[in-house]
Amino acid sequence: MSKTKKKSSKTEIQPNREKRRNAMRRLRDAIKNDPVRYEAMKENERKRYHERVRAGKIKKNKDLSCRDQKSMRKRWRDYSKRYYNSMKNRKKIVEQLEINTPPDSPHPLDENMNYCLENNNNLETPSTLRKDTPNSSRQSNEGKKQRRRNTYKYKLNIKQLKEKLRNEKKREV
Repeated sequence: MSKTKKKSSKTEIQPNREKRRNAMRRLRDAIKNDPVRYEAMKENERKRYHERVRAGKIKKNKDLSCRDQKSMRKRWRDYSKRYYNSMKNRKKIVEQLEINTPPDSPHPLDENMNYCLENNNNLETPSTLRKDTPNSSRQSNEGKKQRRRNTYKYKLNIKQLKEKLRNEKKREV
């Protein structure tokens, strides 16, 4: 006796379809990234298109009847109107977002850095000037002071880099 083929259920077919789609997507991306293969693919598509035109599966607008030409042109007008309206709406939404979005609030540590910069670039911030708790040891106090100094330096460096980035963006515009 021959074996009967078991019918697949939808739950079994779905993962296979996903795998196939992903594989095809990766293949298309690989072809698009390789200029030689991409040109070959485009050439094959052109040949396929011309074959389909010759076979009569695809008709050009000039080959249609007068009535069909009018309906095709009407469809094109509707498509372009829909596209331009969607672009106009998208532009309005972006403008509204730009208007209604509040500016970025300053970071609370920026005030602390400004204070230190005004006071002759002293590395000790106001938080390091205050006395630590009486029960802490000398070593832990020194460690805390070192950590504060390092974090201050890092934050200062970040602020300077942000300033450079802002200046570069202004130059590009």
